Amino acid sequence: MLMSDRSGYKDIHEHSNFVRQDILFKAIQEGVCKNLRIDSQLESELSQSRTAVMLSQIQPHFLYNALNTIMNLCYTDPDAAGRSVANFAKYLRGNLDALTTRRLIPFEQELEHLKHYLGLEQLRFPDVRVAYDLQAGPFVLPPLTLQPLV
Repeated sequence: MLMSDRSGYKDIHEHSNFVRQDILFKAIQEGVCKNLRIDSQLESELSQSRTAVMLSQIQPHFLYNALNTIMNLCYTDPDAAGRSVANFAKYLRGNLDALTTRRLIPFEQELEHLKHYLGLEQLRFPDVRVAYDLQAGPFVLPPLTLQPLV
């Protein structure tokens, strides 16, 4: 097709610009989709990491020991057994909540979770004493950060 007037050239030029813009838009769109796939993959990896952290916090021997200790308390001190079951439930709830949160939590909340864990361990080791000398102001940190340090 041969165009002899300027308006035909202008139409072809405008169409060419439209095609270039369309190609550019599609390339950007594909890049965004690729980034979304990468973000989705990273989100999945983060979720798997959270699960791994939680599972590493609740070792099978810890579960067994905690439940066995509570079972023995049922025979010797039922009131303490009841308190220990509540403490164990709060500890487990803290770990499950850590899986679903994507935000930093207050240090006080993390410390409370640690106290549930230490309370269960002190049932097995009553001579162990814990002292808190906290001089830092309020701050936030990732969930399940303190327990591995104990």
